Parts: sequence; C-alpha cells; structure tokens
Amino acid sequence: MIAYAAICVGMYVAQEGLLFHPTADAAGIEGLVAAAENDAFELDRGDARLRGALLLATEGEERGAPALMYFGGNAEAVARKAGPFAWIREGGAHVLLLPYRGYDGSEGQPGAERMRADALAAYDRLAADPRVDAGRIYGMGYSMGTGVATYLAHERDLAGLVLVAPFRRLGEIAEGSYPWLPVGLLLAHDFDSLSLAPEIRERLLVIHGDADTLIPIDHGEALREAWGGPGELLRLPGRGHEGVSTDPETMASLRRFLSL
Repeated sequence: MIAYAAICVGMYVAQEGLLFHPTADAAGIEGLVAAAENDAFELDRGDARLRGALLLATEGEERGAPALMYFGGNAEAVARKAGPFAWIREGGAHVLLLPYRGYDGSEGQPGAERMRADALAAYDRLAADPRVDAGRIYGMGYSMGTGVATYLAHERDLAGLVLVAPFRRLGEIAEGSYPWLPVGLLLAHDFDSLSLAPEIRERLLVIHGDADTLIPIDHGEALREAWGGPGELLRLPGRGHEGVSTDPETMASLRRFLSL
C-alpha cells in the first residue's frame, strides 16, 4: 500500500512530463516568419512569450479575410502544417500557427489551464487585426488540440469548428494508458470536451479514422451527437490516428467547410 501511494504521488508530480511532449522546432517557426508572405505572431502572456506565424491570405486583406486557428496535437511541430495548408491562404484565408507554451521556441510550461487561456488571448489578438474578418474566424484542432479548440468555441464566437481525431475527455485516454491508477483523482490537466459540447452552437465538422486505436472513433461520434449546434462526422475508413489531419479527404472536407 505504501509503495502504491508513493507511485501515485510520483505520477502526480511527474504528470506534466508524461502528458505533454513539447517539440523543439523553433527553426520551423523562424523560417515561416522570415518569409515575405507571412507575419510574426507573438503573444506576450506576462509569464511567457509565445512565438508563432500568421500565414497571410494572398487576397482579400483589404476588406478583412477569414482566418483559421490551428491547434496541434501532442508532439506536433505546427510549423510543418504550412505546406499542407498552403491552399488555404491561396484560397483567401489567413492561417495562424502558434505553438503551445514550451513548444517550438515559445516560452513557459504547457498546462491545460494555461493553454486554454493562451487560446483566448490569441483569438482576441487575431480578431483585433484589421486584416482579419472577426466574424469569420474558424478553429481547428487535432488530437490534444481538439480540447483547446473546443474550449475556444465555448468561450468565443467562431464561424465554425473542425475537430480531427477528438476525444470526449483527455482523462479517458489517460485512464486507458494507466488503468491501475486513480487517474480521475490525480489528473490536474484535463480537457473535458464532452461536457462543453451541448452548450456550443457553432457549426461542427468531426473527422475521425475508424481504425484509430489511440482515440477510438466513438469519441468523435459522441461529441457530434452531444453538440449543441449543427454537426457532421466524416468517417475515414481504415485510417488510424497518425496523418489523419492531412489526409486528402480531410483537406477536401475542410475546403468545403471553409467555403474556399
């Protein structure tokens, strides 16, 4: 019993290192910022400065263009989405790629509360940009990022939300990894998207591979069913968890959703 209690304490203390896997691709963000077609997007949060890039739309800036805020998965360097998402800016929408705290040159330590607050601050900063149509800001999250994106949709008015391989609650995934631990009592960094879903009215597109073993598709189905606004689910036959955010069917559905 003493040994088990010691393990629980150790897991509680070490949970940030177990939950979050920051990437170190600061050069990727720096490369995007250095390109003439992009702008730096820095967010001073007092205790940390986040450094990202705003990929500018190739047209429509003079009247305010729509924008997509992308929230990456765990261990994902978001700068690498610039290539797959190039068609979005070419279609007339901005794309915001902002690493989480502790990821890719952004300062600070990742944590659920901090990530949620940073997302709100990033939205407010983006909505105030005269080049952006504040009424046409979309959110997109992949895997862990779906928890951040769902929270943003709950707290701010988005034009729509895309969730790729989402979970009902992050704690459920952790419970599956550590079934011998009282995860519900130990977890200090949870994202409970299912509890927020009924109160969110924005349009929803869920994209999920039906062979995903990390976050099974029933999580995505549950979110779509509980959603308070119009929602649809795109099932990708035979697809797992990795690579689903850039799957050709995902890109085609995203294009339709953004009306680009």
